[in-house]
Amino acid sequence: MKSHKPTLSLLANICAGILPRHCALCQRTINSDQALCFGCEKDLPWALRPCEQCGVPLPPEAEDTVCGSCLQHSLAWSTLLAPCLYQWPITELVTRYKYNGDLQAGQALAVLLGQQVIERYTGEKFPDLLIPVPLHWRRRWRRGFNQSEWLAFQVVRYWRSSAEATPEQKTLEIANKICRRVRFTPTQQGLTKQQRQINLTGAFEIRAELKNKSVALLDDVVTTGSTVAEISQLLTLAGVANIDIWCLCRTAIH
Repeated sequence: MKSHKPTLSLLANICAGILPRHCALCQRTINSDQALCFGCEKDLPWALRPCEQCGVPLPPEAEDTVCGSCLQHSLAWSTLLAPCLYQWPITELVTRYKYNGDLQAGQALAVLLGQQVIERYTGEKFPDLLIPVPLHWRRRWRRGFNQSEWLAFQVVRYWRSSAEATPEQKTLEIANKICRRVRFTPTQQGLTKQQRQINLTGAFEIRAELKNKSVALLDDVVTTGSTVAEISQLLTLAGVANIDIWCLCRTAIH
């Protein structure tokens, strides 16, 4: 069956710079350096006090910066960075972008993530490589694009025009050929954490030696963390020294 969805790899680069400057949620006119209007941005479900490792919100009484679960069980990565929790209205933007190819929503999401990364890495070492979570070719063909890969390019594109971004951020290498999805798997939606882990076994491979590299692994949404955990383990076996997870939003529970 022929796919009717647009291929966005080239289309995104052409259209992203000429889209009308309107808020992606309410369509009010906004300045050229904004992604959303002030009201809609204020209403986003910001991750105000997340665990530094898994991104899940810490309880109000917590004194540590890491949650109890992460203190008991080590993760395959160092830090998970997510601007928002996976709640409305960020869910609307993600759905429009991921499943409907809405470039305006995707551009707004890329700016939100790009701004958060700039703030997070102020004065700290920046990753050497940015690796988008890959799609199997069958799902990419059906969807028309890889949402994580497109976001990676748009985040770097945003940094190149930002006065606050560092030279490392503006020239970050997007290593979109290193990690491959070699086995087609059913959608993760609706599966338990254990079912997701089984579903992903043997689904990815790393096609490069990455000894002592520091990488950022970019996914759109982290739910149970099964996908990024599976890839992180493979990256560690390939010699990666440090892994940070970047995503648009994180579910509020483990």
